[in-house]
Amino acid sequence: MSKHVWSAHQVLSIQNSHIIGDNSQFKQDIERLCPHAKPEQKFNDEDAKSQITVIARQRNCDSIAFFETKRFKDLFLYLATTSGPTLKLQVIEKTTQNSVKFDGDFFVKTRPLLNFDASFDDKLHLRIAKELFKRQFSTPNLHYKSAPFVDHLIQFTVVDKATSRIEMRVFSFDFDPLAKKVEIGEDVKLKECGPFVVFLPVSVYSGALSGDMIWKNEKYATPGMASLQKKKDIVNQVTRREVKRRIAKKQPKDCEIDPIDAVFTEAGFVQAFQDE
Repeated sequence: MSKHVWSAHQVLSIQNSHIIGDNSQFKQDIERLCPHAKPEQKFNDEDAKSQITVIARQRNCDSIAFFETKRFKDLFLYLATTSGPTLKLQVIEKTTQNSVKFDGDFFVKTRPLLNFDASFDDKLHLRIAKELFKRQFSTPNLHYKSAPFVDHLIQFTVVDKATSRIEMRVFSFDFDPLAKKVEIGEDVKLKECGPFVVFLPVSVYSGALSGDMIWKNEKYATPGMASLQKKKDIVNQVTRREVKRRIAKKQPKDCEIDPIDAVFTEAGFVQAFQDE
């Protein structure tokens, strides 16, 4: 008789209708890390996000991962439970497994080890992020879709405490398969196997994809504002370059020699004695 049991911990993985290209591939990479995830068809943007909670309960899921694409390129990830809270993240940098050839690799549907740095215990929103990351990526023990061993590690690091940017990297365990005994830290090496992603926390809500905003990132700028500021910086740089060019153009090419400076030249020295 199989020891695998049906676990109540399931994650609904759903996307909006605008997700294309690398964003769609990134969603598939995340689902590959989560054997307990249940992929769902594209969600209609015209419906309220609260309908996602209804879909999750119908599919016996207690957690939600909602991938939302805006302007066909800006990707946001909502991590939530069916009873709240919800963490909204912007994916500001990502490297999918197909875009770069990583050194490491791991078996599909194996359980991962999760490692968080100490910064996740410093602030409330980071503690919430830590628990929601656990629900998303920690495959339950004896899950009916999971393999009965661990062969990769998922590392979460807060790389910028001011903006709370979070870096996620995936490593596989590299060791001698013929060894009778393997010591962690001595015989095991880590090889990055992707995906690589940098999250920027945007806000935290009390409910499931809704509710009161209990935290907001004051350092966050929307992609539209960031793009507008980048254009302004380019315009200012071009303007400064044009002003310098015009000033240099107005200056005379041949400047008159100062009489005092002429004294210290050889011609000026000879002329001074001739005048006497």
